[in-house]
Amino acid sequence: MTTTYTLLASNVLGTSSSSVTFSSISSSYRDLVLVVDVLAVSSTARANLRINSDSGTNYALVGLYSGSASFSPPGAGGFTNIQPNSEASTTNKASYTAQLLDYSVTDKHKMLLIRTSSSTDASFTTWRWTNTAVINSIEIFATSSNFAVGSSFYLYGIVS
Repeated sequence: MTTTYTLLASNVLGTSSSSVTFSSISSSYRDLVLVVDVLAVSSTARANLRINSDSGTNYALVGLYSGSASFSPPGAGGFTNIQPNSEASTTNKASYTAQLLDYSVTDKHKMLLIRTSSSTDASFTTWRWTNTAVINSIEIFATSSNFAVGSSFYLYGIVS
């Protein structure tokens, strides 16, 4: 079976920004893939995720493989957002690819598989959004510094 990636939306920053949101996401695909590649304006920044504007403690880290010992242990729950294990600086990009599985079904919690890389680390994490709602918006937001000009964000729908 052939897998097809369809570009649903993209944003390459022309000015610095603290967040990027993809909204009104079509529910006609099996999975979504989000590709993030960012630099920080000053200091460091993580590109955390929030689904459907949900800032409650509804996110759980299910599994982690990383070269970093400074990340929450697998099985931890009660997060207010998804925290990919990748930190950008003014000179070192942070990149990750997040696959959102079965994002449009309404009979199970949503799983996210996130592969990260930066100049200092690489990891693979699995996150769970403890909600059965269809994912119709994804916000990517900076934690301590804005995203720099040229930071890029791409959202794909997957059909197989």
